[in-house]
Amino acid sequence: MKPATQPHETLETARAEHLTLAQIAQRVQDACGEPLACRIETLGEALTRAGFSFKRATATRLKKRDEEEFAMKQATLDKLQVAARDGQCRLFYLDEAAFCASPPVQRSWSPRGLPHAVEPNPHCRRNVLAALNFAENSLVYAASARTVKGPDVVGFLDALIRLGDERPTVIVLDNASIRHSIDEATLKRWFIDHKALLFYLPPYSPELNLIEIVWKHFKYHWRRFVTWTRETIDENWRNCSPDTAQNFKSISREHLTIPTAARNRTSVETSPLDSYSAFKAGNNRSNSRFTTS
Repeated sequence: MKPATQPHETLETARAEHLTLAQIAQRVQDACGEPLACRIETLGEALTRAGFSFKRATATRLKKRDEEEFAMKQATLDKLQVAARDGQCRLFYLDEAAFCASPPVQRSWSPRGLPHAVEPNPHCRRNVLAALNFAENSLVYAASARTVKGPDVVGFLDALIRLGDERPTVIVLDNASIRHSIDEATLKRWFIDHKALLFYLPPYSPELNLIEIVWKHFKYHWRRFVTWTRETIDENWRNCSPDTAQNFKSISREHLTIPTAARNRTSVETSPLDSYSAFKAGNNRSNSRFTTS
């Protein structure tokens, strides 16, 4: 193999496998049967010019996804979004997230030799179960210091559905096991009494759940790089997003009741979440933080 094929072999090697620069150079030499035609530093510069960068590998399960099912669900969601914008139905995206008192560590600008530091506090956190109203750009949530369990999901969904109007309600959610703990009788009651349906996403499809965008902005863009305390964590996480505090509205605790069928399967320790509130996101509907175009 001629040295002239080394550039092509370099790009193909870097594209095919997770390797360091030295490993890529060795693979190219072995494949071409000749010494590398340039210095290893020049090899790195060539990869940069070709659009490559040296970064940490990521874990993914996208290969296990059923692409046909994914495309079908995506097309259905596009139609539901149009219907929701036209006021024909209520469309919610549901998920839960954990907020620790100490912020996630990420890159930022700081003086040389004086990186910004934060005091860790891993034992203080809030688990938040929430539903993003697609058309209204509002967030309905329940926050608790304890783990979110199946009965909590049932109680939250029941309250969310009963707070609706005469329009059909579609709630988009993933396939976590606690989402499938809802008995058939409850699902039928929601459909008959409130015209409400659960729309399960295909496995390994987080990009179809728009509330994931909200979580990302809460954790990495809206919250300040400070550690919250047990006394301030509830107020701090609610005020992560600018201009939201003035839009907070409390919803009576009586809305959080578990349907009889679910209540019979639970103990006192697995009562509904401790608080239930709603706030307007305070952003324009076209804002990319909540909607896609």
